[in-house]
Amino acid sequence: TTDFVFDLDKKYKNKSIQTQNIHYGYFPYGNIENPIDNYVTPKEIVLPKGTKKVYARVMISGHGADSTNAAAEFLKKDFYYKVNGNKIATQSIWKDDCGCNPIQPQGGTWIYNRAGWCPGTVVNEYLYDLTPYIKGKKAVVDIDFEYYKTPQIEQPGYHVSHDIFFMESDEDLPIVEWVMFDSIYYLPQKFILTYKTNNDATRNKAYIIDNSTENKVYERTQLENNKEYNETIELKEGRYKLLFTDSYCDGLSWWANREQGNGYVYIYNEDKTKLLEAFEPDFGCKIEYEFSTSNNPNDLIHKKSKLIKVPDTKAKTYTFVVFLKDGVEEELTLEIKNRKTKEVVSKTVYPKADRFQIVYDYSVIPKGSYEATVRTKSFSETRAFSIKE
Repeated sequence: TTDFVFDLDKKYKNKSIQTQNIHYGYFPYGNIENPIDNYVTPKEIVLPKGTKKVYARVMISGHGADSTNAAAEFLKKDFYYKVNGNKIATQSIWKDDCGCNPIQPQGGTWIYNRAGWCPGTVVNEYLYDLTPYIKGKKAVVDIDFEYYKTPQIEQPGYHVSHDIFFMESDEDLPIVEWVMFDSIYYLPQKFILTYKTNNDATRNKAYIIDNSTENKVYERTQLENNKEYNETIELKEGRYKLLFTDSYCDGLSWWANREQGNGYVYIYNEDKTKLLEAFEPDFGCKIEYEFSTSNNPNDLIHKKSKLIKVPDTKAKTYTFVVFLKDGVEEELTLEIKNRKTKEVVSKTVYPKADRFQIVYDYSVIPKGSYEATVRTKSFSETRAFSIKE
């Protein structure tokens, strides 16, 4: 489930007298015979009585990929906002942080930057104060797009949402920020941080930051290829952040860069007899894990069930890590099925526990596309994987 929390400034009194939609829809881009300007046309607005301020809100995302430049989804282009024919703003239709997408991991090309959006995240939103550019009670607003010619019949395009807000006071609009809050995680004050690099360790850095001082209490920036590090971490009571970064934004493992190999990041108790946390190696630009320290065993119980899949193409294994919610102990079944034939090629039952770290050797099954399902009484999840060699 997802909860939305709206933190409103009660001092803010400005209200919209009226909202007017100017453009909305998906329109072709790059077709010189049928340009996007045929659809996103100049529109006249009339200010309602009592209007003190006028704002435009614009949200644009590019979709489709042509054969020359992968437009419009993967090609960075600009739009120009105009009032009464005069350009008042130039804005790139682009998101440059898709590898930091908190909705991860995903299938496909989720780490690639895109035109105004990333898979699963909010589209870039732009607000323009039009008040200084409007003289009188009427104005003409418009959006123009940077010129582009596509060679394809299958047209790329932009989804455009353009609205005007007529406000009753001259108070500025508040800035709305979307913040995703993770569950509260706890680790003991002393633990083992275990991570293994892949073939491109120069891209990786590891830090633990004290949130109260923003000081680094652990830092390692010079890493060797294909090496496992076991770091004993001892912290005072407080709140911290673990950062493990990848400068190429393709994590420690990614399907489209098999040459880099695989790595992993785990957290164990201080004598490494109990796995406390695991992270998806397909993490894009970074693992960012906020936690508080606690030596209360009840705090160390996972608040939600989850499955992490860790590949090792050299050893021809997948490690499936499962944590069960609230520390409940249940029997677990791991089933491997061929996605094409639906044949179950492997089915193993594991005795009751609240966490599992199962290494599956896939060298015994032929090439193909498979799905792995972990199933307990209270939890079930399926992950797809392919064997190419």
